Amino acid sequence: MSNMGKTVKFFLQHQFNKYYPVSIYKYSQPESLPRLTIYEPDLKSIKQIKNSENKVILTFHGMTMLGSKDPKFINACRSLAGCGFKVIAVQMDSMQKLIIESSIKDEVVKIIEGIAGNKELCPGGKVSIFAASFAGGICMMASSDERIAKKVNSICLVGSFADVESSIKYLLSSQGSDSYGRLIILKNFLKYSFDVPDEIYNSITIGLEDNFYKRDKPELPKYLGTLPVNQYDIMTRLLNDPYYRLYHWDRIRKNKHLEEMFDRFSWKNYLKKINASIVIIHGIYDNVIPALESIRLYNELQRLKVRSKLVLTPLLTHSEIKYSFNILPPAMNLLKGLSFYFSHI
Repeated sequence: MSNMGKTVKFFLQHQFNKYYPVSIYKYSQPESLPRLTIYEPDLKSIKQIKNSENKVILTFHGMTMLGSKDPKFINACRSLAGCGFKVIAVQMDSMQKLIIESSIKDEVVKIIEGIAGNKELCPGGKVSIFAASFAGGICMMASSDERIAKKVNSICLVGSFADVESSIKYLLSSQGSDSYGRLIILKNFLKYSFDVPDEIYNSITIGLEDNFYKRDKPELPKYLGTLPVNQYDIMTRLLNDPYYRLYHWDRIRKNKHLEEMFDRFSWKNYLKKINASIVIIHGIYDNVIPALESIRLYNELQRLKVRSKLVLTPLLTHSEIKYSFNILPPAMNLLKGLSFYFSHI
């Protein structure tokens, strides 16, 4: 099957939630690997090309409270497997808990190294990666590590970042940015500005749950009403005042520990070491990570002569993908981007 044929299959399955036959099972050995879910295609039923069983895609979920059980993540995994690829979905506990820490890059390196070196999971010894948002950026950094750089064939990034600091500043400074992403930043970094009371952390957690689960009746307003006046003032300003958030951001970014983290996550330390082909897909109206991040990333990859392709599209936001083949040029652009990715797996 041609790469464009696989791409069309992926889009149709993903859009309509109707899949080609796929076996789904858990894999929990060895203990050095995290919990994995395997999506294995029925190669006979989809008449896949020879040696397709050696083509493995690792998928990493983003900052979702459901982890690898998120329906949108499962949809992507099943759609990829329905195209004839063995898909290994990695459960990232830290990302499910919405935790950002510098050690996550090394964690991903070890996961990729462990899977690529496991003949049962990955007979060919090489993998490709499909990841979105924060997970995508971390996977790209990890793929530059000399332990695994030559074991990663192709990477597809959806709505990912180029620079951690600029992405954080956007979420905090723009009231039009996504509140879920903004609260994740406050959950992780506000403690570097001042001694955060438990009630403020509880407020952030409730706000995250309201947002993620799209509660018909949000619980945060009621909880805020129970806070002492000073804590109520702090939380309402964190929610509604970008200048107040930037005041704390200026304090946060001076922390020595965070300076080291941001330097470690800086593209100058890893882009030139990447061996894989990279496809970058970004929604034009993404309000979590702005499309400018992917443009900057692509321009730098091109300067370094890394095989790469950029797709900017109005057909997806940050977390919702709505393909419309009535809008032919953007649809064709998406098709070509995924076809480029599949051609390098």
